[in-house]
Amino acid sequence: LNDKNYSSLNYNNNNNKLFTKEKALHPKRIKARSTDFPRTVQSLQALLVGLFPDGISLNNDNDDNDDCFIEVDLRHSKFHIPDPQPRHTKQQELLERQLALREHMIQKDYAMSPLAIKVTNELMVQNVIQVDEAKRISSGFHVGGLSPNDNENKMTVLPWAQLAEVTKCLRVHNLLPSNITHEEQDWIVQHASWRWFETMRHPKMGKLAMHHMMTDIISNIKNMIQTEQKDDDALLHIYSAHDSTLIALMCAFQLDPPTHWPEYASYLKIELIAIMEEEQPEPKISENPSSTAIATFPTNVQYYVRFSLNGSILRCAIGRTENEDALDMIPLEKLQEYILDLSHLDNDTEEIMEATSNTE
Repeated sequence: LNDKNYSSLNYNNNNNKLFTKEKALHPKRIKARSTDFPRTVQSLQALLVGLFPDGISLNNDNDDNDDCFIEVDLRHSKFHIPDPQPRHTKQQELLERQLALREHMIQKDYAMSPLAIKVTNELMVQNVIQVDEAKRISSGFHVGGLSPNDNENKMTVLPWAQLAEVTKCLRVHNLLPSNITHEEQDWIVQHASWRWFETMRHPKMGKLAMHHMMTDIISNIKNMIQTEQKDDDALLHIYSAHDSTLIALMCAFQLDPPTHWPEYASYLKIELIAIMEEEQPEPKISENPSSTAIATFPTNVQYYVRFSLNGSILRCAIGRTENEDALDMIPLEKLQEYILDLSHLDNDTEEIMEATSNTE
């Protein structure tokens, strides 16, 4: 981070900055999580070094800096990856299979399968990825894009998302194997992007894949409002994950889709914004049957959530009717209701199984 990047971490209340060069956020107010992969842990460490380039000492004699460190929680990797093995739920697995068996998906995957086979083999030959790891990642799905009825489907072929992520990382660091051209790597990213959006755009798919992470995010937001803030309560939550995580979250939160696959080291920012009302509003009675589970917030303050990708605002379409535009900021209560509605997906197993059977 340079001086300009400090402004990307701000708290939109009375124009006070959450983190500035002159007024640093105490490390105790930061909570960090990462998937258990060296590259995501290193990315998070690099971000923290950028936030505290001179170390964690705050040059304040009143601060006890003996225990000032930021722990990185690696325990929840499977919930920060939209396509873990095994999948989060049977519903997700069944729906994913159903979507992959659509005719246009099969045709395009089959046309691209020779490239997937070539690149997977090259990565294993160069020891970029081990054979056992490739089998673990690809087990259970015809992830190489081969026809479901093709005997070659038993080969070990990495999923397109992993092929895109690994090759992009290698290319950025000038380590892409010579037998994989830049043009081929571009084709991999383009196909992975197309395939991922085709899957995650389904109204239920993004929710099923990211339910746990979305619930965690909204819980963090609610805790910042509902609890009496202590000196060591987190004000900044950082997640270090993967390109596919960003895409899945954007689809699940119904945000503006990016025009292309996120660039290397992209970041999705989720801001809580408080707007004070001049007059006390009239009490509102919720007609939501599950309203007893919805948190209540101070009535003289309206809370909103805003999303942005690499500094560009993403509009949110949650709760939008057919004639309404997506919003730059979504009311927190509306977002919370949307998260609570995810629980109803558990009742869709039979519907998905029937649809999958008919497709096959």
